[in-house]
Amino acid sequence: MMGKLEELLAREKELKEALYLVTEEITQEKIHSVEEEYGVRVGSVVIYRGKEYRVTKVDVTSFRRDGKPWLEGNPRKKDGMFGIKSCRLYSGWELKTDSPS
Repeated sequence: MMGKLEELLAREKELKEALYLVTEEITQEKIHSVEEEYGVRVGSVVIYRGKEYRVTKVDVTSFRRDGKPWLEGNPRKKDGMFGIKSCRLYSGWELKTDSPS
């Protein structure tokens, strides 16, 4: 028979696994909400401070319904290709296109 401590540890493990699954669902729902409201997703091209960036991440960890989400993206280089430098794009971005380039 399991002791009280073993039972509690097993319950804790189950609850952590359930919490992880719910947290993942919440994150996916936030991403879906951002895609619907702003049209932005990974691969979109946005303009931020006069430069074009290809979105590599949509940050929904601090997403608020009253403002645009923060993004991460790669800047377009002079030759027209997107670089590998990763830049934070705060809420001042504008969507250029919703398809990858």
